[in-house]
Amino acid sequence: MFLLELIIDCILLVLDIKFLREYKKKKKTGLPVLPSIKIYIATISIALFFITGYSIYRIIIGSKKEAMEKMHTVENALNKEKESFGKYPEKLNSIIRNNPLKRDIILDYWGNEYFYRTSNNATSYQLISKGKDGLLNTDDDIITKN
Repeated sequence: MFLLELIIDCILLVLDIKFLREYKKKKKTGLPVLPSIKIYIATISIALFFITGYSIYRIIIGSKKEAMEKMHTVENALNKEKESFGKYPEKLNSIIRNNPLKRDIILDYWGNEYFYRTSNNATSYQLISKGKDGLLNTDDDIITKN
């Protein structure tokens, strides 16, 4: 890898020297733009394009996927509660059980508390992430039922 970088740097140096010689012959006004600088600018521009695209993807699509994964963790904890006690807990805080590592389990990906409701004598539940806007019953809500 080092050898490849050394070869590329030597080629860019030769191109820069050749460009400067031609530039002096033509005597243009203003600052010369070396070929290596053009290559670096193009490389940085392409990298910024992909970084921006990836960031937009994470904001729009990735956040919902990660929110669903976190919600699946809560569902697993609720199912373990049902296996242990025969019913789902009345309040979502019950799955924390004074464990400081689980204190954030009741918060969704965006930091909002889940809306949790049991039904049928705590034999089924509804778990709702309020989504990015933090408001219940909007289009960005993520709903699971059991």
